[in-house]
Amino acid sequence: MDSLTWNQLMRSTMKFAAVLILSVLMSLPAAAQTACGPVTIVSGSIVDGVAGRWIDSATTSLVGNSLKIGFNTGMDATTWKYKEFIASTNAFYHTTIVDTLQFAVTAPVGCYIAKVSYAQHGASSISRIGKTGGSASWIVGGKPALIGIAGVLPTMVGSMDLQPGADATKPLVISITISLFAFSTPTLGSATVSLSGPDVLFESLPRVP
Repeated sequence: MDSLTWNQLMRSTMKFAAVLILSVLMSLPAAAQTACGPVTIVSGSIVDGVAGRWIDSATTSLVGNSLKIGFNTGMDATTWKYKEFIASTNAFYHTTIVDTLQFAVTAPVGCYIAKVSYAQHGASSISRIGKTGGSASWIVGGKPALIGIAGVLPTMVGSMDLQPGADATKPLVISITISLFAFSTPTLGSATVSLSGPDVLFESLPRVP
């Protein structure tokens, strides 16, 4: 094979490979072709329903695409009860806790928020005749849903898929309501349940023109 024929063959092979790679890239989903950056919190939008105890909007923060929900600490000097997200039949604790967090997020430029996920975990301790429980629900962009009802352990996870509608560029408003309770007979038992590490995770995808 002379050098001219060999060069022509190599050029044809490289051209075919380039066309093949381009066609594969074009067939990939938009998410695989374009990466979206992290979401952003609308300034001043993080508020909680019960000021000064349980959920703490001041220590709730966005880290990348994960919103870390903060809790209050210490004791309330007016009620002589702890402000942590702990429901207990022990002295100086609330037996029932309910609080709501609301915030608004915006998607990265050129993208929309495609999925929102929630996860929480915690611990419980029951002695003799006692019981613990709780629940979590949310409203995501005006759509309400139950995340879960807790049994002995307050571990719950949930997610919601979103579609790229006309309002995809507008802030997405989310409110989450979390509750815990502890019950026992006055002298025959005790119960305690605590919550830690609630996270809200956001996944964004490119908007198709």
